Amino acid sequence: QSFIGRDQSLPIYLSDESVSRGKHTVLIFDPVHNAFYVRPGDSGGLTYLNGELVNEARPLKSYDMVGVGAVKLLFIPLCGEQFQWMRTPAAVTSA
Repeated sequence: QSFIGRDQSLPIYLSDESVSRGKHTVLIFDPVHNAFYVRPGDSGGLTYLNGELVNEARPLKSYDMVGVGAVKLLFIPLCGEQFQWMRTPAAVTSA
C-alpha cells in the first residue's frame, strides 16, 4: 500500500493545501492478481476516480485519473500483464 497525503513522511507527498495532511488516499498493488486499486484514506478528504467519488476500494487501470483534493494524478502502472517487478526473468540460454 502506498499512502498519498500532504505529510512529507508519506510515500507520495503532495504539497497542495487541498490535500489532507494524513493518509488522504491509498494506492494498493495486489501481486497475486497483478491488480491495482485505489481507496479513500483515513482522513476526511475525498478521493475521486475518473470524476466519480471513491468510497471503497476500486480497481485502477492504465490512464485512470485519480483526484486527491484539487490535485489530479494520471495513473501509469510500471508493471502489468507483460512485466512484474517481483517475477524472476526467464533464464537466457545461449546457442
